[in-house]
Amino acid sequence: MTSLDQLRPAPASTAGLEVRVASSLGAYAAAWDAFVLEAPVPSPFLRSWWVDAAAGAPRHLVLVLDGDELVGGLALEERRIARVSFLRGVGGGKLCPDHLDLVADPARVPEVVAALREWFVSPGARLLEVDGLVEHSRLVDALPAPSLTRVETAVYGQLAPDVDDYFASRSATFRKRVRRFERRAAEAGITWRRVDEQDLPAALAEFRRLHGARDDRRALMRHADRLEQAITAAARHGEAVVYRADRDGRCGAVLLGFGTAGRFSDYQLARDLSRDFNHVGTVVTMAALRDACEAGVSETDFLRGDEPYKRSFASEERAVLRVRAAHGVRARVLLRLLLLVEATRRRAADLVRSLTPASTSTTGGDER
Repeated sequence: MTSLDQLRPAPASTAGLEVRVASSLGAYAAAWDAFVLEAPVPSPFLRSWWVDAAAGAPRHLVLVLDGDELVGGLALEERRIARVSFLRGVGGGKLCPDHLDLVADPARVPEVVAALREWFVSPGARLLEVDGLVEHSRLVDALPAPSLTRVETAVYGQLAPDVDDYFASRSATFRKRVRRFERRAAEAGITWRRVDEQDLPAALAEFRRLHGARDDRRALMRHADRLEQAITAAARHGEAVVYRADRDGRCGAVLLGFGTAGRFSDYQLARDLSRDFNHVGTVVTMAALRDACEAGVSETDFLRGDEPYKRSFASEERAVLRVRAAHGVRARVLLRLLLLVEATRRRAADLVRSLTPASTSTTGGDER
């Protein structure tokens, strides 16, 4: 197990439980991952490999222990601002992790919630913000006076063991369109395949090149190193799902996804926007879904964003939430300042949109 001299104690306990803060999961990783797999929505963004690889600030892992046994916890990263501990979900921000929540032994969720609540309101100033919180989150119950906001919609759907059954569940227009796109891609000499771990570095380099050429992906690409570390870590654990499409030795698309607990999460797509690769995103997405059905995967999740193309592949939806909570005077003041800055930015963005002519482009990043 992780030795306690590697942990920084937090003065909170309940019902015989102890809460400690660590910078890594250490030997608790296996138990942590087992709890993730039993969560209502088993998110790849809670797995130990994501926690280890994706943090943009020092990790602040709140572990709930019963003696030497892990029974739950919360994966955060910490920045110090004006003597306030500012806590966010691991990888929060431009990496857009979704379906985040606390982690708990399913039989001990109420105890874990109570222990985390005692930790949060213990002495010290804390401001917590988790963007990408799962619908019906258990974390909300662990926070005093939480502010909860719906920020996005995540589109998802059920798959079938027989890909023809999944395909039959989609609209006739969509089925006809996919067949046409696949036929035209093959006629144009485009090939597509799933990338194995050996070829992953080359695929990630192409992903970086394709996204790096686009102004609307610059913010994400400032975090490209962390993104690549997370995908590489997922591959080592057998949970990376990566596809690429090529034509005449030129890469036209790279799809990054995760396969966790019988779910395929479609995470990021980088593609060439030229006519040489028209609709290549649809082709590689359908290839991933075909393989997922054949592998017995039960669900596909397109994560946050209600782009119209996602409704062609799946029909159900979950809310993606943001929760904020503050403890201590300094933290509450910082939260008010944060909300004021956000409101100012929204008003400025609304003003810019009102003064900017609507675009007529049909090649934006939301299409496949």
